[in-house]
Amino acid sequence: MAEAERTPDLARAMAALEAERGIYARILELSRKGRELAAAGRGEDLLALLADKGRLSEEAAAAGEQSRALKADWDGLCGRLEPAERERGRALIGEVRELLRAIIAEDDECQKLLAGRRDGKVEELLRVQQGRKMHQAYGRRPPASPHFKDEKK
Repeated sequence: MAEAERTPDLARAMAALEAERGIYARILELSRKGRELAAAGRGEDLLALLADKGRLSEEAAAAGEQSRALKADWDGLCGRLEPAERERGRALIGEVRELLRAIIAEDDECQKLLAGRRDGKVEELLRVQQGRKMHQAYGRRPPASPHFKDEKK
């Protein structure tokens, strides 16, 4: 009976791992597209993409909850699994890890691109402010009458 109870749980956990893998693959696609949008300076499109990515992250978290027990006790379960199940589980866990690494790398690159664009905009604003100050300094007219006069007494 214990084996029969364990099998549906294992099947659910494996299905959750497969769902996680699929969701993370979609998140990776969005991360790559986000990096391209950041490089192109398309901020509004990037914000919309980030909202989609957030929804997918919530789905991934829900799938991760279902497979957490399987991942936590993987070494203990390996001895009780059929070789095909064991290999399938290892492959899925490995794929999820690789997808997460790739997502993090893409997101880091996107952050760097955004930071570079931000820094460029800050420099541009500073140049504009300096130009305005110089223009104002040269554009001032001298006062009609001097404020101070040197008078000998």
